[in-house]
Amino acid sequence: MTTRRRLAAAWLALAATISLAACGLDAAGDPANGGSASPTASGDSGRPAAPATQTPVFGRAYTYPNGVSVTVSAPQAFTPSATASPQFEHAVSFELTVHNGTDKPYDMARLRLEASVNGHPAGEEIIDSTKGYPGLRGVSTQLPPARSITVLLAYGSDEWPSRAGLRVRIGPQQRAIVEFSGPVES
Repeated sequence: MTTRRRLAAAWLALAATISLAACGLDAAGDPANGGSASPTASGDSGRPAAPATQTPVFGRAYTYPNGVSVTVSAPQAFTPSATASPQFEHAVSFELTVHNGTDKPYDMARLRLEASVNGHPAGEEIIDSTKGYPGLRGVSTQLPPARSITVLLAYGSDEWPSRAGLRVRIGPQQRAIVEFSGPVES
């Protein structure tokens, strides 16, 4: 009788695991990666979802569950030109690449960025066309499927930056706010 119970328990465990995997749920029963990831969601292009254990690292792509990925370069100390707007004595710069790995255009207006310098919120985004920093204002609003765009960004600071971070959120329904953070390169 105990062999039958063990066999029945094993079958139930296997069935539960298969059901969770089919529903895109992790072992705890929570939606993986903020509720929208499944290995191949209905109507999806069949691409695998991002692993739930991704860690944002400068220079490495971070892929959201919907297939949009972002890559952020290590922060650089930046001295704005005299024509930069707004004016700051110090700044930190990042190179941001957004790749649309979905089968629909990605609306770049949904992108939300927050920079920090030395543990404090950074100043406004600096537009410095003299030094090649157009910011997000000069970016097309629709990023076609399978395409990427790279933008140079700069954020003002009242102090010399030694550590900086960039929080990236790709849309209001996306619960994941990914933060790239680390030392500033001179």
